[in-house]
Amino acid sequence: MPKARELPPQAVLQTMFHYDRSTGELFAKVDDHLEPLKIKADRDGHTSFIHNGHYWSLKRTIAALLGLPVTVDMHVALINGNALDARHTNLQVLTPDENAAIKKRNPNVEYVEPGIIYSYIIDKYMVRIGYRDIKKRRARHYSTLEEARQVRDAQIANMRVEIQDRPSPLPFE
Repeated sequence: MPKARELPPQAVLQTMFHYDRSTGELFAKVDDHLEPLKIKADRDGHTSFIHNGHYWSLKRTIAALLGLPVTVDMHVALINGNALDARHTNLQVLTPDENAAIKKRNPNVEYVEPGIIYSYIIDKYMVRIGYRDIKKRRARHYSTLEEARQVRDAQIANMRVEIQDRPSPLPFE
């Protein structure tokens, strides 16, 4: 997700977009008609769209259209946590300190030990391993903690081999 940038003034945004308060939908104004925007959500729940070659944050754009005080350092939070629910009643502008205070870990997940997570929703263990530029690897779900530990340890061993097999970036080594 690109870093937040200063948005144009509310009057300029109103010439570019139309926001339907009842449904929470955002449209681009093109000539004499409205076109729906293609909203995309990433893994972290951030929603964005591309308009005129620029990435736009859905919730920041809507907050600015509504006249809320959105600056680069302010966060726009969704009260109900649903990233695709962009109704004006669901938006809340927060300072970085306020945002950090309300961020909580997922109550449906317990972090058992490094690399192992337990999901109360599906009643299973999951393995998540990551190292710098090696993508996080998600394994399937496991019924027992012992199974999850074995898979985690095997993935760590595989990653160590991958890291050791890499060519050295320095020519003199």
